[in-house]
Amino acid sequence: MGANAQAKIERSRSLPRTLFRLRAVIAAVLLAAFSVLLTKRAPEELPAA
Repeated sequence: MGANAQAKIERSRSLPRTLFRLRAVIAAVLLAAFSVLLTKRAPEELPAA
């Protein structure tokens, strides 16, 4: 196994580890995107009673 193949294996193993370490950042970005989406879809004003 060459050095190039070994480096590729190391990168593929480190991606899940990197995503796991950044889980709080990913969760914050998803929450912010969800909040913006809900705000955009909210009605402009309440319907008349």
